[in-house]
Amino acid sequence: MKAILYILTIIVTGFNYSVLAQSVSPISIAQVNGTEAIAKLREARFTFNKASMSSRKTNLSSLPQSEYIFDKPGMHAVSFEGVKFVLKDQKVVSINGMTASDEVLAVITEKLLTLDRLQYFYSEKSNQEYLNAVKSNSYIFHADRLFFAALKILGTTVKDIAAIAKPEISTTQLALGIAKLPKPNIDQTIMLKDFQNNSIIAK
Repeated sequence: MKAILYILTIIVTGFNYSVLAQSVSPISIAQVNGTEAIAKLREARFTFNKASMSSRKTNLSSLPQSEYIFDKPGMHAVSFEGVKFVLKDQKVVSINGMTASDEVLAVITEKLLTLDRLQYFYSEKSNQEYLNAVKSNSYIFHADRLFFAALKILGTTVKDIAAIAKPEISTTQLALGIAKLPKPNIDQTIMLKDFQNNSIIAK
């Protein structure tokens, strides 16, 4: 009798555990295709500028929306060239699931978020100038040029990191490879002046 009760207990316990396990869904995070995101931002600005020059009239309702790719709250993933960057609270915490030191992740975070904030910053500068009663075309041209440059450098930087972060690479090799990456060619004056905080307010 005791043996039967024991078996029944195991069956019931196992059934309850199975139901509980099935009711718990795996954690999912938002994922973005970084290559497409950069192309979308670049194309939106290019199309807007082309339309404005062709008609010699600016449709302010069509101003390109400034968007961050990496610098977002919470947890999300951005994929480039088959490499997935997982971010949590504006910090890169994983690259393709590889183990990396806090120092290496901090360097990668700084490179990617600095460039991401720059492209957003210049996009906002351009948009705000369009909204001025008397806008400066040269000011807009300068902001747009730097916006496109920041996007280009961001794409190049990500490709460089993706070329290093291969599944077979060791933690040491990853650290050495990241350390050898060239410093992004960005406007240091803007960075020092406007990057004192995590948020950037254009103009």
